[in-house]
Formats: sequence, structure tokens, C-alpha cells
Amino acid sequence: MADQTQAVIYGRHSPKPREQVAKTESIETQFERCEAYCQAHGLEIVGHFEDRSKTGANADREGLQEALDAACKAKAVLVVYSLTRLARDAVDAVTICERLHGCGAGLALLDLRIDTTTAAGEMVLTIMAAVAKLERRQIGARTSDAMLRHQSAGRRMSSNCPYGWEPDPDSPISDKGLHVRMRQNPAEQVSIRRILELVDAGLGWRAIARHLDAEGHTARGDNGWRHQTVKLIAIREAG
Repeated sequence: MADQTQAVIYGRHSPKPREQVAKTESIETQFERCEAYCQAHGLEIVGHFEDRSKTGANADREGLQEALDAACKAKAVLVVYSLTRLARDAVDAVTICERLHGCGAGLALLDLRIDTTTAAGEMVLTIMAAVAKLERRQIGARTSDAMLRHQSAGRRMSSNCPYGWEPDPDSPISDKGLHVRMRQNPAEQVSIRRILELVDAGLGWRAIARHLDAEGHTARGDNGWRHQTVKLIAIREAG
């Protein structure tokens, strides 16, 4: 249970076309409403964090991560004006909730009147987690048929082969100097199967990325596995 005497406030403003800016809540407005909530509930504000011109589709935002760290350190309530300011992906939202809950912090979403430090808020979090788990399991359940389709397709659609595939050196060369077909990359296919096993086990995207790095699965690039990459591969394999 979170320390209900302290709060960390987070705000995010999306990058939008000029004509849509007036329709969105500014970070200053978000802060004002969150501060009013804290005052009404007797919460001491110990930090303000923000992300300006950042999309909610990616939870790996500097301001959000700093806010989560601060809330966990203080075991405080993370106060956010709305769910859409926090995350636009249900799995990301649940992962954030679980992280806060795991370190003894809480979450208050003003637009939905959700406070996970209360019994009703705990129930909502449980429902959200169940929905996210169902989404992960549905991805895993469609995997077998999807993998068969990928095996039979094999036609190269771009200069970069998707993860799990590589150029087939026995196929013809296109006018762009590329082999026109792909074949499976055995090592990367092993990594894909592991991703799907972890999805079926109910792990979140970040947890899966950490498992892959720890188990020595090779990611493309020099920065190891990222949760966005894991998510894209799992969705692609689900068809």
C-alpha cells in the first residue's frame, strides 16, 4: 500500500498539428488539476515530472521513467490527469501499475477516478491486468498458424528482412541487387519461440526483453533487446 501522505505528479503533452493544440490539455493545466487533487486529499507533492511533445504510444519516456522512479523511492502516489497522458497501450498501462504496486507506490488517474491505494482501485487494477493477460494469451494462441504462413510465404518485401529471417542465397537477384526470397534464420527463430513462450506465460514486454538479454538471445543492433521490438515481433507472429 502506498504512503498516502506524498504524491508525485506527471504530465505529458502530445505532438499535435497546430490546429489541434487548443483541444488538448497543456501540461500546466494538467499540473494545476493534479495539484488541486493532492490538496483535496492531503497529499504532499514531492515532485513534478513531464514529457513535452511525446507520444503516449511509447512508455519508455524519460519524464515518465523519472516519475516512476521517484514514486517508487518515496512509496508515493503517482498522480496523472488522465489515462491517455500515462499510456495509450493497455499492456503498458498495466505494466506501469504493476511496477508501482510492486514497490509499494500507488496510482491516481483523475479522469477515471481511479486510486489504486483504495480497495476499489485495487479491483480495477486486477481487472486491467486480467484483460492485458488475455491479450497476451490471444497473441500466443494464434502463433502456430501464423508461423506456418511465414514459412510458406518467404517472399522478401524490403531491403531488411524481418527478425527471424535472412536473404536466401539460392534465390534470384532482383533489379535492386537483392535476393528476392528469404529463408529462416535458425538462431533468431529460437529467440522468436522464446518470446512467444514468455508471452504465453503472461510476462510484460519489458520483462521479456530482460529475459532475452539474460539468456543470451541475440538482438539486432548494439543495444540489446527493447520492449518495443519484443512487442512488434509478438504481434507480427500472431498474424
